[in-house]
Amino acid sequence: MVFEYIGMCAGVAMTLSFPLFFCAMFKKLDAAERYVEGSAYITVHRDIICHAPFDGRPQRLIAMGIIILIPKILQWRRLVRVEDVDKIPRHLKCWMVIPTLIAFTSATVMCISWLLIEN
Repeated sequence: MVFEYIGMCAGVAMTLSFPLFFCAMFKKLDAAERYVEGSAYITVHRDIICHAPFDGRPQRLIAMGIIILIPKILQWRRLVRVEDVDKIPRHLKCWMVIPTLIAFTSATVMCISWLLIEN
C-alpha cells in the first residue's frame, strides 16, 4: 500500500519535471554546448541524433548532464576536456543536471515501487 503512494508521488514529480526539462532543452542547451564545442562526446551525439524528435535535444541534454557530472572519466577516455567543463557557469550546470536527475530519479523510484508492490 505504501509503495503505491510512493510510486504515484514519483509519477507526479516526473510529470512536474517535464516543463523544467523542456525549458532546459530549448533555452539553455545551446548556451551550455558552446562551452564544450570541441569535445568529441557532444559532436558525436549531435551528428548521430540530429534526425531524432526535437533534433535530439533530450538526448543531448542528458549527454551534457553526464559531461558535467563525470568529466574526469570522459577526459580519461579523451572525449571531453575538464578545463572546458569548468568554464561552464554554475547556473547552466544546474540547468543541465537538475532536470535530468529529477526525471531519472523519479523513473527509478516508480520502477522500484512497482516491483515491491505486493499482490
